[in-house]
Amino acid sequence: EMDALHLTDFGGSDFDVDQFVVHAIGQLGANGESDAASADASSFDPDAILGALLVTKIEVGKLRVDADTRLSAGVHRVDTLLDRHTRGVQSLRQDTDQVLRTVQDLQGTVGTMGAKAVTMGRQLDKIDQQRRRACDA
Repeated sequence: EMDALHLTDFGGSDFDVDQFVVHAIGQLGANGESDAASADASSFDPDAILGALLVTKIEVGKLRVDADTRLSAGVHRVDTLLDRHTRGVQSLRQDTDQVLRTVQDLQGTVGTMGAKAVTMGRQLDKIDQQRRRACDA
């Protein structure tokens, strides 16, 4: 019987399809032999090879389902994180715009208050000049 297959069996950079097939066929053997190369032509059993290929096909199907499930979960996670990030950026942008408007309002208020302070200062200077003239007279 073939060893169980895992997704990691196919993920390495050293994975070779030809070696995998030879190994899979070699594991089933011919008429109970452990190495297909050791079987002679008269003992060749195509049913055993077909059975092994069917088992391999089933295992690959399971791997495909597992990979699809993991991919779907990964895509969902990425979508969730992207949505959260987008909402965070939008919120930050709104907060930044509000702060900018508040700063601009504050600048306008400070400018108005500054102009009033200058006007009051000039009026106080005039009153002070008038008071000095009155005291000197």
